[in-house]
Amino acid sequence: MNVAEEIKGKKILHWFRKDLRPVDHEIITNHGFTAGVTCFYIYEEKYHLEDPLGFSYYSEKRKTFLEETLDDLERALKKFGIELLRFHNLEDFAAYPFDSFDLLTYQEQYGTEEAYQEQSVVNHLGISTLNFNSFTLVDERELPFSLSSLPFTFT
Repeated sequence: MNVAEEIKGKKILHWFRKDLRPVDHEIITNHGFTAGVTCFYIYEEKYHLEDPLGFSYYSEKRKTFLEETLDDLERALKKFGIELLRFHNLEDFAAYPFDSFDLLTYQEQYGTEEAYQEQSVVNHLGISTLNFNSFTLVDERELPFSLSSLPFTFT
């Protein structure tokens, strides 16, 4: 997949999920081909919740690390003239007026909670999507066989 061709001349809404690095990022490194890029991040629901025993799913150190990482990402994106919006939940995201975007881009995730969040975002926006897999070494779509017929030996 040639990302530059897919996004050329389009107004992009990019969703940062797990990969919060602007360096070596398919959308950010190709933003010059677009008609503009706006990025956003939605905190996971567990960020604000406690487990059944009363412990926070996210420790304070993990929250601090995430906030510092998002701050660094925001500073890096500003150098490219790209805005980063932060939403504390899906309701905040749904209340924001997203107008005139041509394409939603995001990193593919495989968990059930991530799939629920993805479906909610995609359904709410109702625009074309381009997802990519930068979470694994090889994209499943690039393999010369299906995963169900994965060879048992390396050679």
